[in-house]
Amino acid sequence: TDVDECADPMLNTCAATESCSNEPGTFSCACAAPFSGMNCDQLIVDAVNVVVDEGMYELATISVINGGTLTISGVVIFDVTGTVTVDATSSIDGVGGGFEAPTSIGTGGGPGGGGSSNNSGATGGSYGGLGGEGGRDSGDVVAVVAPTYGDEMSAAIQAGSAGGSSSSKDGGNGGAGIWIMAPTITIAGTIDVSGGEGEQPSAGQGAGGGSGGGILLQGATVTIDGALIADGGDGSASTESANDNGGGGGGGRIKIFYEILAQGMGASFTAAGGVGGPQGNQQPGQPGGAGTIFMTMQPFTP
Repeated sequence: TDVDECADPMLNTCAATESCSNEPGTFSCACAAPFSGMNCDQLIVDAVNVVVDEGMYELATISVINGGTLTISGVVIFDVTGTVTVDATSSIDGVGGGFEAPTSIGTGGGPGGGGSSNNSGATGGSYGGLGGEGGRDSGDVVAVVAPTYGDEMSAAIQAGSAGGSSSSKDGGNGGAGIWIMAPTITIAGTIDVSGGEGEQPSAGQGAGGGSGGGILLQGATVTIDGALIADGGDGSASTESANDNGGGGGGGRIKIFYEILAQGMGASFTAAGGVGGPQGNQQPGQPGGAGTIFMTMQPFTP
């Protein structure tokens, strides 16, 4: 009986950038889309939208160019021996790509998931900043705000947590996490790992925004002339005074470790909390707290 080596990672040597094909008595590896090159170690996103799932990828180069978009989910780690480039027309998109909100009333996914209540708006997710409380009326039970997690200075990154879901609407998902290690990193476009927005029903309690995710860049030469964004998602909003709107998601975390850091005129860094919804007779939805932005010079070790 033939053994399917592809069914067990311990039985094949295919890398994360390769796909495995079972063959009689053996197996073979080939480059899995979107990776290319002789060693399947090049990621070139040229004028297209490419999706990369959670995982660690050892690569030679990354190029996101000519209006290309690299969409990520979970926590994606790129360990690159050469250059990483995101040109001014292109982006890495991890908005809402982190921990997910439940599809029925409940606490958002992740260690900082926003809480929910049967009679007040849900809270936003926390990560680098605290999620905001939901809107409420007098006597309503206040949904729990989860603590922040991770820290602002370590060489580690996490995904953002989801906002709480109300009885009829979903909270916003947290933002994804991305960790790039490379000798040369050039970001002229955008890396955005913001949290998703909470949904609002036509009546009743609204959902909380997801927290921003995480961005960690480690390089010998890091050049930023674009935008790094890890904002919290907004809580649900409505125009009906009978509604209790959701709280905003907390901001995420941005970290840059470098030997040489160059910032162009277009460089910007934001990890703001999301806006809370305006409704709640005693208290409207509250904004999420600001996340953290940390940059420090240190030797780069591949």
